[in-house]
Amino acid sequence: MRLGILIAGSLYWRTEAYRVEWRSKHLNADASVAVNIPIRYGRLSSSQTYTMVYAPGCPEELGKIMPCARLVSTAAEVIREAKALWVAEQLFGSRPNPQGELSADWGCVALLANPNRDVSRHIFEEWVAKVSGERGRRGLPTYDATHYRVKGRSAIDDHGILQIPWPAVANSEVLDNFDLLLATATRPSPDRATGDYPAVAAIAGAWNKKGDADYFRMNRKFGFRTFQDDAIDALLTV
Repeated sequence: MRLGILIAGSLYWRTEAYRVEWRSKHLNADASVAVNIPIRYGRLSSSQTYTMVYAPGCPEELGKIMPCARLVSTAAEVIREAKALWVAEQLFGSRPNPQGELSADWGCVALLANPNRDVSRHIFEEWVAKVSGERGRRGLPTYDATHYRVKGRSAIDDHGILQIPWPAVANSEVLDNFDLLLATATRPSPDRATGDYPAVAAIAGAWNKKGDADYFRMNRKFGFRTFQDDAIDALLTV
């Protein structure tokens, strides 16, 4: 089966050595595909600025799929690529959590299957068995859809399945050259007053306060877009 990594943002363009090595060893970066996916700025990070989240039901804009360098045929091979993706997502020098090889309290690796392909049920059974044992630093399950829910919709289910439609290629053609996708879903940070995703003014204001909007501009430079981009850009002063 052809496996791809669905990416919404900086994992595509960050230049830390271990991330460059991951892309070099595990992916065919030259064959990346632009796709339409429901993404938006919605997670307040440790830097007190906002990063991307998958947001089922929001307008779709541009992300990317990078093909894995190797074909896969078993759940073990899919999980191997998921582990490698999760390592690439960590901050440099982070202490590994043996109970969280695919997840943490801030996010997790999720799986998405092509609805037009007959993917073996054993893949899903072994995937569910793996994610059901994942725990965060406090020993709580990390694959918990309630932590990803905004206005009644969650980016994942409790089995680690990404809750978005199968992507279409950016020109609206059906994406049919992948059987499975892996993606890193991050927990959103809803506005406490509204319970909804943060407003554009809050997103732009956080970058203005920090004095640095490079994350936003690098995303745009490398072809990642959200439906919020123009409104955010209009409010930036840095």
